[in-house]
Amino acid sequence: MKSKLTFLAFVSAATFAATAAHAQITLNDFSSYETPNTFFYGDWALSNPFGDNLPVATFTQGAGFYNFSGGSNADDAFSEFFFDSPLDLGTNDQLTLSLKLLAGNTADDLTVRLVDLNGDVASATFALSDFSSSFALASHTFTPFGAFDPTDVVSFQISGNVPGGGAMVDVAIDNLSVTSSTVPTGAVPEPSTYGLLGAVSLAALAFWRRKATRR
Repeated sequence: MKSKLTFLAFVSAATFAATAAHAQITLNDFSSYETPNTFFYGDWALSNPFGDNLPVATFTQGAGFYNFSGGSNADDAFSEFFFDSPLDLGTNDQLTLSLKLLAGNTADDLTVRLVDLNGDVASATFALSDFSSSFALASHTFTPFGAFDPTDVVSFQISGNVPGGGAMVDVAIDNLSVTSSTVPTGAVPEPSTYGLLGAVSLAALAFWRRKATRR
């Protein structure tokens, strides 16, 4: 009896730990992206080309999302968001983006870069042809460069990618997160999952106790 309970507790703990290891980490839900921690650079900001952190007309707040509208997407231009404190991404190795296209978009793709404390980066590029006029999710494994440290991430950058900056970025983003490539998008555990695992474990323990009592 005792060995069965020990085994059951072990399996439950292992399942919980494996599930928690793949927990999604939200980098930004874009509900209030225009903050003192946001740095706009180059053509992305248009009227604010040197990133003085002032509000920019082309970056407009939506209802739970952010419109990046009307800026050219030169390769050396980006919007950068700094976290209040460095993030540890653990074993998560891909970026997941929720985005929809707006009417004026002519850009081909969008790149998201993670920046660590030493300035090394990891990046993933999203083809905008994978999106439509409705919000959709896409995930891409990020590629680290230099000595990128995923345990010490201080900011992320968003930029468009068309050589010469001849296209216009016109998109809305409502979530950017990091996940594990071993867990399909949409299968990332929700907080309720942890409660369910605990409830199942308790129910199983109660069952074994009742069974032992009847003997």
